[in-house]
Amino acid sequence: MSARVGYELALLRRQWPDLEYLAADHWVRLPPQPVPSGWSHDAAEICFRIPADVATQPYGFYVKPILLLASNGTLRTPTNYTSPATTPFDGEWAMFSWSPLTWRPHAEVARGDNMVHFVRSFRDRLELYE
Repeated sequence: MSARVGYELALLRRQWPDLEYLAADHWVRLPPQPVPSGWSHDAAEICFRIPADVATQPYGFYVKPILLLASNGTLRTPTNYTSPATTPFDGEWAMFSWSPLTWRPHAEVARGDNMVHFVRSFRDRLELYE
């Protein structure tokens, strides 16, 4: 594990101490997190990868259970969404194609965009309701 990935992981553990980390390909799984209203479930596990290279913008996040938009008693698939999707974790996962609008990392991880910012952006995606 690079020093950068180690520091990113430490920042994530401050916010989500119960996260699971797989060193192979730097996968992180968060325990069930609240999901905004308008979805088929109130909470979902989330997983994603920490890029090994500081210059690489993170991309995509995965949810379990599969989330569908719930409106007027009907369920529909959101845009930029793949189900099922493959992760190293057990169960049936789906992937949201997502990246932050801007990504400005810094040599000092806490001073620039980092994986905590990325995880917090997932709520932004889920509030788009599309």
